[in-house]
Amino acid sequence: MKKFFERYILSSLKGVGKFLLAVVKNPKGRRGVILVGIVVLAAIFAPYLTPYELDDYNIANGLAKPSLEHLLGTDKNGIDILTQLLYGARISLIIGVTTGLCVTVLGATLGVVSAYFGKVSAAVILNIINVLLVIPTTPLMMIMSNLSSSYIMMIAIFTLVGWCGTARMVRAQVLSITNMNYIRAAELADGSKTYIMFKHILRSFAPLLI
Repeated sequence: MKKFFERYILSSLKGVGKFLLAVVKNPKGRRGVILVGIVVLAAIFAPYLTPYELDDYNIANGLAKPSLEHLLGTDKNGIDILTQLLYGARISLIIGVTTGLCVTVLGATLGVVSAYFGKVSAAVILNIINVLLVIPTTPLMMIMSNLSSSYIMMIAIFTLVGWCGTARMVRAQVLSITNMNYIRAAELADGSKTYIMFKHILRSFAPLLI
């Protein structure tokens, strides 16, 4: 367990750290980090940035113009629009980040399995991808979201329709990596597929996933 933690967890954290450092060193990356940081901080400190709540209805003050009291005005129900943006940023960040992680993990796993663990698994996964790709995703997400508006359901829907692109990208990358000489050498040295996947293949396309 200790070796697994040192080999994979720590190496992954180091890789993420190097990536973030490279982003910060880039002028455009710094601007991006600043903008994203502003959105994240605004979402976290939303209760301190606005005196209103999402349930502060005041129909008599509906569709009010921007003013010192309501910087972005109000909607038809008299709810402060800035307040909706600040609290809505929380929902967007939670769903967006969680969905991104789920799509990456699921797509990468199925991509590796389809490319490196047998023709049967590849045929099944590729057929599932082909079916999902012909389904119009936007109407499907709208219908499923109307059936259930919970965060978990929305994350599940976005993950279900979003992993195909990642899986195809990872599959193509793994297929090219498996033809490398060092992978062939590891196979000839009687290395297990699981060992080769974690030791060599995963490290090769990890930057792509990040």
